[in-house]
Amino acid sequence: MSVIRTLLNLYIYLVIIDTFLNYFPKWENTEWRNKIRRYSNFALIPIREKIEVLKLPVDISPLILILLIQIFKFLW
Repeated sequence: MSVIRTLLNLYIYLVIIDTFLNYFPKWENTEWRNKIRRYSNFALIPIREKIEVLKLPVDISPLILILLIQIFKFLW
């Protein structure tokens, strides 16, 4: 059970890193940046598709994902 919580925490950190890297265009097309984006977008794309209807000016999908992971960890 501790391993699952650790992996979920690492995924949260990955999503946070990806969110911050969106503000630095200098590293937009680097290999490691593309890997981080690919792993974080795995869970973010379905959330973005669901909240696209709201037409918000800010992308809140990382926040929603982190909240869902925290709820899952609490219920586990």
